[in-house]
Amino acid sequence: MAITKYTSVLEIGTGSAKFMIGYAKDHRPIPVFYAKKRYDHPILHTSFTAEDMKSIIAAIQSFRHMEDESLVVKVSLDSAVLLLPPLNLMVYQSGKATNVVATNDIINQVDVSNVHTLIKKEALPSGVGLVDIVPDRFTLEDGTSTKFPPLGKKSHILKMDAKLHCLPYETITTYRQLCEGAGFRIEQQLVETYATSTLLSANPNLPSTFYYLDIGAHISTVSFIGGHQPFASSYIECGGDTLTNYLMNSLNISFSEATYLKEKFGLLKAGRKYEIPLLVKGDRVIKQKDLNEAIEAFLTLYSEKLKAPFYSVMEKIKIDQSNKQPLLIGGGGSLLSGLLPYLTSINLPGVSNIYSYIPPFPGARDPAAINLLGAISARSSYRGTLEDNYAGVSTLSRNVDRGE
Repeated sequence: MAITKYTSVLEIGTGSAKFMIGYAKDHRPIPVFYAKKRYDHPILHTSFTAEDMKSIIAAIQSFRHMEDESLVVKVSLDSAVLLLPPLNLMVYQSGKATNVVATNDIINQVDVSNVHTLIKKEALPSGVGLVDIVPDRFTLEDGTSTKFPPLGKKSHILKMDAKLHCLPYETITTYRQLCEGAGFRIEQQLVETYATSTLLSANPNLPSTFYYLDIGAHISTVSFIGGHQPFASSYIECGGDTLTNYLMNSLNISFSEATYLKEKFGLLKAGRKYEIPLLVKGDRVIKQKDLNEAIEAFLTLYSEKLKAPFYSVMEKIKIDQSNKQPLLIGGGGSLLSGLLPYLTSINLPGVSNIYSYIPPFPGARDPAAINLLGAISARSSYRGTLEDNYAGVSTLSRNVDRGE
């Protein structure tokens, strides 16, 4: 009987920390535990203050002190795969070759490690750090290639072509400090968009090339996925909790009341002559039309801000907006009722049609869980090269056999 290998995944969002334990079967993630912990105070920006970091670490630590009875599996709660946000994601292409070590030219794990090391030792531009090396193909001396390491095959030379996922060095070190500060050992680090693209690639009904909009609490990221691989991303500091704060101020209600109205009703065009009050506050009555007006006012501002990351991503991958691609929407903020038709009506640059995605997995039918589910899926099919006791972030540089 095969032993099930469980993966623990940690994601540090701007509204809450998320934690999932699960495994994969035929690359399909099966979550067995999923939890979210909101921070003591909102994290409004991508650069964290000392108070922000204290609040985040406290939230992450709560996952380490869960009662064993709350878990249906026995799993260590002191290590995890760390998801990193794709804030200014850079993807480079590289190819390196190494001589096979064995005298009989049979490829083994040391040869795969050697070719990884050759890529890892290159130097990146100042301020940029390497998150992971994701192989595209391994090629043998006779020209045959395979997606997975050709262990046991015979060849004098082993070449690997790979994509290098890179982020600003400061982003990597900050998120690692948060994870390790809460007592978690980092088994592997993955860019969230790579995890998401891995999850979505298993769905034959979804396109292989598209834009992905991840609406978090206070950050919305736009990424370009081509052939199930992330290539570039950009972001704005605006999200689902930003809307909640806007409703709280414009309707003069509490944060919890604004959350209730947003999640329960959203933007609804019922067209009824008589509207039932949604909330009675003293002598004030808030109806759907009042909520609609406030949400539409926010979405007008949001959609204008959202155009900038689309243009930024198109510039990075060198395509213009006439080359339209589908847009998939995920993240907790995508649950807003009426959001999809609204975004469809405003003609976002470079976007053809728009879909929302809700994970179909029992126990995690939550768009906020997409990245975690994707990490479990990716972990089952490929274990990254910079994992388990990874001591630092290597740097790379562009050269003649590397393109972005």
